[in-house]
Formats: sequence, structure tokens, C-alpha cells
Amino acid sequence: MAPQRQLFSFCIFSVLSFSTITSGYGGTLPDNKPSTQRFAPKYSYKLGKSVPQEAGPERLSLHTLGSRSTLQSKRMVTNPFRPFHNVSGARPSTPAPISVNNFGAKGIDHTDDTEAFQKAWAEACSSNGAVVLLVPPHRNYFVKQFTFSGAQCKSHITMQIQGTIMAFEDPKTYHFPDKSKQHYWLTFERVQNLVVEGPGTINGNGEKWWQSSCKQNNITRTLVPNCNNDAPTAVTFKKCNNLTVHNLNFEKAQQKHVSFENCTDVKASRLRINTSEASPNTDGIHVTETKNIDISMSRISTGDDCISIMGGSRNVYVANIACGPGHGISSVRSFLRNSHHKGSINGTNPG
Repeated sequence: MAPQRQLFSFCIFSVLSFSTITSGYGGTLPDNKPSTQRFAPKYSYKLGKSVPQEAGPERLSLHTLGSRSTLQSKRMVTNPFRPFHNVSGARPSTPAPISVNNFGAKGIDHTDDTEAFQKAWAEACSSNGAVVLLVPPHRNYFVKQFTFSGAQCKSHITMQIQGTIMAFEDPKTYHFPDKSKQHYWLTFERVQNLVVEGPGTINGNGEKWWQSSCKQNNITRTLVPNCNNDAPTAVTFKKCNNLTVHNLNFEKAQQKHVSFENCTDVKASRLRINTSEASPNTDGIHVTETKNIDISMSRISTGDDCISIMGGSRNVYVANIACGPGHGISSVRSFLRNSHHKGSINGTNPG
């Protein structure tokens, strides 16, 4: 009986081991081929042809096909035959988000949280691999002028804004040493592979800037004595490559809401821009010297152009934009190449 018991035990052990391995990979492995349930290779489609993607980190980028820009996804393809050690089924741990609260941000009662944001960004930049920089929900973080510089960044950063980033209302809190240059509030400069996503809000608190603007008020058509043209752009992305801005709210910009300057491979989608019709020069999305940019599925209400496209821009694709109030799309035709728009765009002005 002993040999029979040993043979029976060996059979049970073999069945259990095979079941554990195949369940980790999504099912049985007939003919040494992986199941398609979990680790199937991803495909992108170019002009009707399916093309397997090479292995690599997950990213979204814009590729130009002829005269039109097309978005394709590259995702990591996991080798199903690598050694499987995680018998329990638990997923490998991922780094915890870097929260601005951990660096002293309060998010209450007009507290200046600029320094906390600076420290949190420096920590995220110095990290290796992918990292999430978190702006927690249910708080209003007041921040002064600041540049999120990517010059020293080693990581792929996702900035997840769940709460609200607020500008201080008083124009005196801003410092513009060179009056002749364009002015900015929040700037992301030379950051590669950046994702900025919501569902939170960036609020420029721009009412006092509007009141002193030299541009005529869109409602009253009056000029302000002792006016100024110093109002900054709320959020500027400058010289960023492979950039995604997704599912964010923008409100009450001092001047332009979002500006893309000298960027490459940009996807901006599901943005909600909401500002009074009476606000002067508050373009929703501004594009200049940027190539391969896809703007889609967004709702824009503003006091000026919903989207303005300036010189040097190439391969601009705009689709499914709800615009109003606002002046539609304004573009410089002599500098704009390979550009398209379609969908629910109101009051388009391509001139």
C-alpha cells in the first residue's frame, strides 16, 4: 500500500502545482502558448493595419501619418514564461504617492503652500522610475509663481491633482522682473513623459486681474484707467515632450488658461475650462510652436478664444470640443500646417 499512497500523493501535488501556475497566467497553456486572457500583446492600428507593439513602458504618444496625427498606445508586454514566484496571487507593490502634505502643505485658509510644492516636486524628480505626485482632495492649496522644472528629473512623473490649486487673488503677490516678457503663474518646463491629471481643479483667481486689464471688458466695452497688461497665463507647458493632460478643471485664469509652447507629442483630453464671458483675454487653450498635438473631448467656456493656435505649430488635431461662451478656434493660417478639427465646435473662427 505504501507505493500506492506515494503515487497518489505525487499525482495530487502535480495537479495542484500545475493549477497554481496556470491560474497565475490566465488559464491553461496548450502547445506552450500563453493564454490571451491576461498577457495578450496589445495592438495599435495604422491606416487599417494592426501592428504589434514592441515591449516597453506604458506610454501614450502622438505619431504623424502623412498629413494627419494619430494617437497610438504602446504598452508593456509581459513575458508569460518568466519564473513565477508570487504564488499567493498578490500584485507587486508600487511606490506610495508623494503627497504635498508630507512636505508641509496645509491646503487651508490662504496658507502659502509654495515651498511644500517645491520640495515635493524635487523629491519626485529625484526618484527612479515612475512616480505619482499627489495633490490630495478636499483642500485648497494656495501657490505663488512656480516653475516645475524637468531639467534634473530622472523619473516619469504623474501629477495627480485631486484637490484644488489656487492662485492668490492680489496681483501684488506676483513678481515680474522683466515687464517686456510673457508672464506665467504655474509653468512645467522641459519635463519629459509627464502626465498631469485630475479630477481636481486649477483656479487662477483672476477677477482682480480682469478689473485692471487694458483689454476692453467683453460685456461693458469699457476701458480701465491706469490699466495693465501684466496678467500671467495660468498654466504653461514649455518644451515638454510626450505630454498628457487629462481630466482636469480650469477656472478663472488671470489671462490664458492653458498654454502649450514648443512642445512635442501632446494629448489634451477631457478638460473643463470655465470662466466668465466678461473676463478679458482668457483664452481656453493656447498653442504655439508646438507639433503633434491632439485636443479632444473638452468643454470650454471663456471670455476669448476657446482655442488659439499660433505660428510654428504643426500637426494639430482638434475634435469634439464644446465651446461657448467663447470665440471658437482662432488660428494663424500662414503658419499652421497639417491641422484638422471636427466635432461639436461652436463659433469657429479659423482666421
